[in-house]
Amino acid sequence: MQASAARADADPDWLVAVSRHLTAIGRLTHSQRLYGEMGARAGLTMRPYLYGILARIRDRQPVRVSDVAEDMDYDRSTISRHVAELTNLGCVSRESDPADGRVVILRLTEKGTRVIERVYEAWTTTLGELTADWTPAERTTFLDLLGRLDTALTANFAGKAAPSGGPGRSG
Repeated sequence: MQASAARADADPDWLVAVSRHLTAIGRLTHSQRLYGEMGARAGLTMRPYLYGILARIRDRQPVRVSDVAEDMDYDRSTISRHVAELTNLGCVSRESDPADGRVVILRLTEKGTRVIERVYEAWTTTLGELTADWTPAERTTFLDLLGRLDTALTANFAGKAAPSGGPGRSG
């Protein structure tokens, strides 16, 4: 079925509700409040905005500063400042790219790996608490449907540049 035909068959109220829930979940799961809470639950005292950068470096390492900035939709200068902070904390190592000495390559240190593992442990514990009353069938159905949506969104939007003036953050 083509996307336009599928859209015509969908209940507009359902689409609005899905959109609102996805927006709310996306906002919260990338909020400084949530990162700060997970860091606190993990017994950490880092600035909350640093956890997201650690996670991105972990997922992409070795990675260039510019790639982290692009992935997170931040200015390169903002990411560079945050990476400097993470380097001073001993969580990230910076090295020159052997192919181009002007390029900085980032990797997590052992400390950085331990920090982000503790944050994710706090997050998965929290998710477990929030879904403790879900049945195994509900969990399976939710994961299946979420996976399908993720696959569809990725197929349609991954790697596509935002239109000029489109959504994004610069600070």
